[in-house]
Amino acid sequence: MGMTGISHLLVLLSRTAVLMMLIYFISVSCSATAQEGIRKHHTDRGFRNLHHEEDHGFLDFLKWRWERMWKDIPSADSYSFIPSCQS
Repeated sequence: MGMTGISHLLVLLSRTAVLMMLIYFISVSCSATAQEGIRKHHTDRGFRNLHHEEDHGFLDFLKWRWERMWKDIPSADSYSFIPSCQS
């Protein structure tokens, strides 16, 4: 092989490498968009909570507050939050 044979081979190899890289990047970008459809909590309108429970009304709120009065729940003033780096 002369000089023209080697340069022709290098051009062929570089074109093949560029084509393979192009195919790789196209396939990676297509697979990324295909996986987004798998996530059921993403919709066209945004995020949707899959574990949504029934809506609670005002009477449910009053019941919750009434039941909370009889439980031994400390008030917010009884908590002290000290960062671990200062203790």
